Amino acid sequence: MINIILRNEPDTEIWFSPIGNPCSASIEYCNIEGGIDAINTNNNGTLYWGDGNIDEDPLFVGGDLFSYELTPQSPCVDAGTPDTTGLHLPATDLAGNPRIFNGRIDIGAYECQDTVSIDQPDTSFIHNLYLFQNTPNPFTNETEILFITADYTRVEDYSLSIYNTKGQLIRRFDGRTNEFWVKTKIVWDGTDEQGRQVAPGTYLYKLEYNGQAIVRKMVKVK
Repeated sequence: MINIILRNEPDTEIWFSPIGNPCSASIEYCNIEGGIDAINTNNNGTLYWGDGNIDEDPLFVGGDLFSYELTPQSPCVDAGTPDTTGLHLPATDLAGNPRIFNGRIDIGAYECQDTVSIDQPDTSFIHNLYLFQNTPNPFTNETEILFITADYTRVEDYSLSIYNTKGQLIRRFDGRTNEFWVKTKIVWDGTDEQGRQVAPGTYLYKLEYNGQAIVRKMVKVK
């Protein structure tokens, strides 16, 4: 068992059957509440407690029952197995984001994308404004970028700008919001202002609205 989070079971996190043939479990780079003491072998198996295991609050994003994404402050970020050779990892996590971000896999089913906001670090939500992760991500031909404005009274201009990692402007979309709590969708086809396809790589998209700004990352692949 590798890169798994086990929390909030009432008694033990892992329980071996006391009957039948002995079994074994190998555990590495997992976050298990209670650590090795939360595993009951019932004297009917062997436990291999490997490297990289931790017992810390995973600091999920939260908000609903199944919000198991990691916050940037989570101890699970960049704490997964350093060598993923032979694990046959999918290209993306459960949210459609790159499965390995910042060079090392996270513990858990979701890879933290290290979202950065200009006004309020480490969040994709600031007052009356929410910027979603683009989908799909990574993408090849085109990707959708969604945002929500939650202001009952304002009708404001917005600007969504796409930059390369050198800070150079690649593409800009301007528009105007006119409804409360409605998603605005922008589709980027991977081209610059001159209609030329940009190279594969990491790009930043910055939403500006009502004097506020949020930045997120996305990845274009071949």
